[in-house]
Amino acid sequence: MALFESRAWGPQRRRACVCVTFDNLGEACDINMGRWPAANAVGRHFTATHVLPKLLEDLDGLRITYFIESVNALRYPEQMRAVKSAGHEVGWHTWGHENWSRMSLDEKRSNLEKSLAMLRTIDIFPVGFRPPGGLADAPSMALLRQHGFTYCSPVSSDPSVHLEEELTVLPFAWRYVDAYLIDPDLGDFRVAHGDMARPATATEWERILNDGFDAAHANGEQLTVIFHPYLFGADERLWQVMRRFLVRLKARDDVWLATCSELAEWVASSVANRTIA
Repeated sequence: MALFESRAWGPQRRRACVCVTFDNLGEACDINMGRWPAANAVGRHFTATHVLPKLLEDLDGLRITYFIESVNALRYPEQMRAVKSAGHEVGWHTWGHENWSRMSLDEKRSNLEKSLAMLRTIDIFPVGFRPPGGLADAPSMALLRQHGFTYCSPVSSDPSVHLEEELTVLPFAWRYVDAYLIDPDLGDFRVAHGDMARPATATEWERILNDGFDAAHANGEQLTVIFHPYLFGADERLWQVMRRFLVRLKARDDVWLATCSELAEWVASSVANRTIA
């Protein structure tokens, strides 16, 4: 494992690095969690039909990474193409938001191969993976490498970006995931991780985002934040929190706003050339 600390991020040697990422499209997560009524049709979810077009407009030049379940290549192919066409990165988020850590290695392999085959039909070739549930073990990393992935973005108590046998690991923390803090159905999950059962308010979420950015900037670090369209798309207060945060990021010329694949490629190249400083 290759660990490093950087005081200057990206090709232009910026003070800090922020990866703005999004998880989940359509009804895949709700179906997997048993929250989708069996009688409801699929293929018309508001995150795909209403939220995504507005989000792509609001990003306004900021390139992001959107981790999307591969079943959406069947349900929302045009929306997925729109993400790619707008210059954003599409990352892999399993076939239908299955909890990665609860699957056997054979199940993971089948899920991955089925997913990549489907994504190829709409000319999307992901190089990064974020596991639903957050956890990825060593056999998972090996499986990703075998299929040409360059990075994985799991949850970790250690925020250090590092390489594991040529696969870049870009960790995230639950604290900077809106769904973890805000989704009312995740109260027990929050308690299990030492946090309050009560969902955070929009004001609390905004403070956490800004404090996280301030700390990363002050310390010259990398920060990954995760937004979920099913949350901010249903609550204008949360949408405005996201919008203000993005505006704040774009106003800083000393911060590298990188997609996950850009960061992973730079880290791998820097380690190989020993240019991290």
